[in-house]
Amino acid sequence: MKHRCRYAAVNTVGVNHNWRYLIVPNPRFYLLKTAVSGAYNEDTGNKHPGEMKEIERTQVVNMFFKKKEEKKEKKELLYRENVHVNCESDTKENIIRKVGQMLVDSGYVEQPYVDGMVEREKTFSTFMGNGLALPHGIEAVKDQIKSSGIAVMTFRDYVDWDGEEVKVVIGIAGVGEEHMDILSSIAEKMLDDATAEQIRTCDGDTLYQILSGKE
Repeated sequence: MKHRCRYAAVNTVGVNHNWRYLIVPNPRFYLLKTAVSGAYNEDTGNKHPGEMKEIERTQVVNMFFKKKEEKKEKKELLYRENVHVNCESDTKENIIRKVGQMLVDSGYVEQPYVDGMVEREKTFSTFMGNGLALPHGIEAVKDQIKSSGIAVMTFRDYVDWDGEEVKVVIGIAGVGEEHMDILSSIAEKMLDDATAEQIRTCDGDTLYQILSGKE
């Protein structure tokens, strides 16, 4: 069984034994390289089919495969190179800028997001308990996030975080509702004392596996 529409954007090439159609782009459609534009009628205020304008067939092809390409380009939430363990202690602001810069360098956020992370600490501490801090940007810099991601630093000695002792700092950038999902996932791990102790003391590969869910 085979069907083809000469001027359609796709072909129904065939039907398999499960009666599912196989759909593919119709090359004859792209060779036409034309599209109908709208012509504005001043009397009625309506648009009517107007002159044919040539377009690049690559534009049509790109539209057809856009979702597939976007899916391929989705970033991992955590890369191994963004897990730094046994770091030297530093000031809170310097640490925030370090994890923030990792997010920038990995393409998760634009540079202004890091300033937003520092700004948040001026009004609200991101200390979460159990030796964990989760710095993230204020609402005003949410538009600087390109993709959800995290960056991690652990320290040999406790870091002073507004009077609290911190050994694990995880910088977070979350798109939309993914922000709360990331926070909840990390907080859940740190609520378990055994897992929290492992996160504070383990090597980089193990920490990466725990936080990325690739254990």
